Amino acid sequence: MLIAAPANADLNLLEETNNGSLTGQGQLENSDDRVSDGRYFDFWPFYAEAGKTISIVVESSEFDSVVVLTTDDGETINIIAENDDANSNTTNAQLDINVTREGEFVFAVLGYDSSMLGAYTVGVYETPTPQNTETSSERSARILEQAERLNRVMGGGSEMNTNSPHWDPF
Repeated sequence: MLIAAPANADLNLLEETNNGSLTGQGQLENSDDRVSDGRYFDFWPFYAEAGKTISIVVESSEFDSVVVLTTDDGETINIIAENDDANSNTTNAQLDINVTREGEFVFAVLGYDSSMLGAYTVGVYETPTPQNTETSSERSARILEQAERLNRVMGGGSEMNTNSPHWDPF
């Protein structure tokens, strides 16, 4: 599939919500630009910071949606990832992305085939990154417990001597 951005391509704009998510509503129409296989598409630009994990969600009750994440350096559009169905129970599309570089990104919304047109909604959501809340002493106790279990399983036959000058759980 080739996506080319015609000079007159319409860019749809996302709106920021109170919780920092980006949302929008669109419509695939027979007047929209087409990809090389004849499917209609809309572009949605957004900005993302490095180190963030984001989800791009496209939902439609009128057609089977596809989302394609791209970068655009002004001359070439590079496809980073694409998704047809978020899971086997839906025809909505979802991409979960770990952002490795800060910058402008563009995603395209398409139908699964060239006959698919209709209304849809989009959302770009930051996914919380799990935080390690384990303290140093909890980590040490966990490592000691794992080492003692391993020693018993491996048949070491004696308890671990944590007072040994050679004992270092790290």
